Amino acid sequence: MRDVAGRARLDDAPERLVRAAIGLLAEQGPSDIKARAVATASGLSTMVVYSHFGGIPELMRAVADHGFTELGKAFAQVPAPRPRTRPERASTTRSFKAVECAGGRATCARRWGT
Repeated sequence: MRDVAGRARLDDAPERLVRAAIGLLAEQGPSDIKARAVATASGLSTMVVYSHFGGIPELMRAVADHGFTELGKAFAQVPAPRPRTRPERASTTRSFKAVECAGGRATCARRWGT
């Protein structure tokens, strides 16, 4: 977007830079992340990277924050597990006891009284 004087608006610059950095990470890997490459990919000047983030390490923190925010949103969409009923809990306990008793009947009898 441009304002009345024809200059590019920078309201969405941080978001554009983060998206560009994510794209470069996916395509080229972390060693190729440079301020100039991110700026070019986002259609902004290199100075915008420094003015909004201070440098590449801070931009990478913003990328990580963005990733964790997206991960949190994805987890929020997963339905909560239904509560287990009493018989289900008992069968799980029995299965655990059976595994514990695999060493022999005498060990099982001492531990669980069976």
